Amino acid sequence: MVTQKDIELLMQSNKELFFKLDLLNQDLRTIDYIEGNLISDNISISSDSDIRRTYNCELIVTDNSFTIGKDKKIWFNKRIRPYIGMKLQRTQEIIWYCLGTFLYTNENYNYDATTKQLSLSCEDMMCLLNDSRGSQLDGYTRTIKQGSDAREVIIALLKEVGINKYYIEFNKNNDTVSTFEIPYDMTYNAGSTAYTIIKEIVDLYAGTQMYFDLYGAFIISKIPTGENEINVLNDEIIQPLLISEQLNTSLSNIYNHIQIWGKVNEPDYYSKNVTMSGSVYFVDAIKQKLDESTNQYIESPYKEYVNFDLIGITIPSTNPENTRININSLGSIPIVDDQGNPLQQNYLDANTDCVFRYRSASNDFLYIGQYQCYGEAYLTNNTNDKSDYAVINQDSQFSVEEIGHKLKVLTGGDYDKIYTNNLCRQRCRYELYNATNMQETISINVVPIPFLDVNQKVQFTSNSTYQTHDYLITNISCNYSEYSMTLNLSRYYPAYI
Repeated sequence: MVTQKDIELLMQSNKELFFKLDLLNQDLRTIDYIEGNLISDNISISSDSDIRRTYNCELIVTDNSFTIGKDKKIWFNKRIRPYIGMKLQRTQEIIWYCLGTFLYTNENYNYDATTKQLSLSCEDMMCLLNDSRGSQLDGYTRTIKQGSDAREVIIALLKEVGINKYYIEFNKNNDTVSTFEIPYDMTYNAGSTAYTIIKEIVDLYAGTQMYFDLYGAFIISKIPTGENEINVLNDEIIQPLLISEQLNTSLSNIYNHIQIWGKVNEPDYYSKNVTMSGSVYFVDAIKQKLDESTNQYIESPYKEYVNFDLIGITIPSTNPENTRININSLGSIPIVDDQGNPLQQNYLDANTDCVFRYRSASNDFLYIGQYQCYGEAYLTNNTNDKSDYAVINQDSQFSVEEIGHKLKVLTGGDYDKIYTNNLCRQRCRYELYNATNMQETISINVVPIPFLDVNQKVQFTSNSTYQTHDYLITNISCNYSEYSMTLNLSRYYPAYI
């Protein structure tokens, strides 16, 4: 929360800076400190990177304990937390701002006993999850079973590498949920890292970010879009701090129409013998089973609902409200979407092959999609467009009406892991957001504003276009020794992810 003191510091004609660096143990408790005169520094904060913060500095110190060793200030189990201070002239009070919580990257550590100059190169605590400063997991293949609680899996991995401070909340259907089930078996070879596994889980839901915060807590949360958020700074405050600006509107990476082909779902059971009575699809399901001796498929009847069975059926007619499935007279089971809600009327198209997953815990059939999951989204100014694929933004200069359809089809790689139509659609809207909104950018060079962070919203009037807009901060680079900060800003539009 920005205070009046913060603003008063920025508006002072004379600014006096101070530097301190706390030394922390593995539990992030302060055990010592480093004092000295800052020679040079650079801190970089990026919303595009899971390693959100990096920090480099050179300072003059007078303490001879700055050597590498388990009883010294530079060692594997030490963390550092640098602060920059600004003196409030009115009260002579020093206001301190935390720059992050970091680990040394040892190969860049240097202490010169003659000049008393210490050079540090650091990354935030994400390097404990990858193999930069962390380690690979035990040398055996591990499988995360379908149906496992994703939150519990992630917490176990965090504790395995010694991280005990966390906040985990996923973005699902543009809402937040504390947990969800792993949708399919995830297998990892020996030598994988905690980062690899957690990243794949987080990427199941578009619009979800993972990072370490200023004070070393691991965060999984919905990516802020600025919607319903106030501006951290307005143009009246920024203009007196402005040094220069540069417009950066891209013309080569803009796509206003996105299609995604996701996971191919191979059903365990399938049937074309489907009839509808009332709100129930009655199914005669046949199991598809490979006879290894003949390499031919044989048939066997479906006898019971089994957790996570994938059922493929041909839909004879579009669905009414509160649709259910009854296979071989085993009982009528409701069909739900990703949020556990009954499917809306006419959600399923007649004469299409659809795949459903049975879930015993909730006793329902989750609608997956067709055999290959598919999603689509396009950007339009037309408020009357009622298509399920339409994303309406009246103000965008990148809509299909303004520049025509600029299509990008995404397949393979991570897209093959998107396992429902609805998740494909969400990912399309996220990719569309990045390929339109995030391409209208501006860079400004200002005097340091130490309380700013990425994904915050500011108001700024361009001195090139004389237009005032709200922007989201996407990257920050600051050198306090040279008293300079660069902000990369993307123009804010109403969110559609």
